[in-house]
Amino acid sequence: MLRAAPTVGPTLLAASLAAALPLPACAPPAEEPDAGLPDGPTVLWVEPADGATDVAINPIVRVGVSDHLDDRTVSGGAFKLYSGPLSYWMMAYYDPVARRVVAWPSSKLRENAEWVFEAQAGIEARDGGPLAAGRLTGFRTGAATGDDQPFAAAEYLGDIAPIFGSRCASCHGGAAPIAGLALDTGAGVVDTALGIPSDGDAEMDRVTPARPGQSFLIYKIIDDAPVSGDRMPRSFDEDAPAAPLSPDEQQIISDWIAGGAAIGP
Repeated sequence: MLRAAPTVGPTLLAASLAAALPLPACAPPAEEPDAGLPDGPTVLWVEPADGATDVAINPIVRVGVSDHLDDRTVSGGAFKLYSGPLSYWMMAYYDPVARRVVAWPSSKLRENAEWVFEAQAGIEARDGGPLAAGRLTGFRTGAATGDDQPFAAAEYLGDIAPIFGSRCASCHGGAAPIAGLALDTGAGVVDTALGIPSDGDAEMDRVTPARPGQSFLIYKIIDDAPVSGDRMPRSFDEDAPAAPLSPDEQQIISDWIAGGAAIGP
């Protein structure tokens, strides 16, 4: 005796099909940008320019930026210079006076080759805004060695002491220098500035040798400093305000620090 097949209802049939058929994978929701981060700095110019040719095999790469960078995020590992599979370790620092990154390879590059210079993720402005990672410039080397240097040579006795003596020592000198910062003698600079924590910014020393971007002194003499307090030098006579250091004087001090802030010969 034949028996009729059991009737399958529409609900049960749909459930069976759903279990049997593969379902499309659900894409994860797109990540929203972090609204808490400020806008990052922008690149204003780069040297060598993109597409430059016959570049020296010991190039100095300079990158101008719109905002002051946090020098703690600017290091050799923050950049990549490569030609195909060949890459070079970089050295780099931030110069607040010129508002630029200065970077150079650890050794001479291969001649007559195409090179790409990139920023890596992690470089930030002082307000925390990130610099976009990616290609900054590309160039082709020639065969010559250039004479460009990352910073100009500056000596304490010949270049720095005259500036400190004429523009700073009236307040930061003598038996009781203001804020305990003595800039009237080399010994005073060593004892009260080099590697001495800053009173105005807990994250910087007054002078950090080789790192002008981590030297509070530099930020106190430029006109757009992201630090508290008055610009230096200052005058206590409101009717006769002190003139700022000239751009050349500011750059000399920055270069002296970049070169190690040496006092002796």
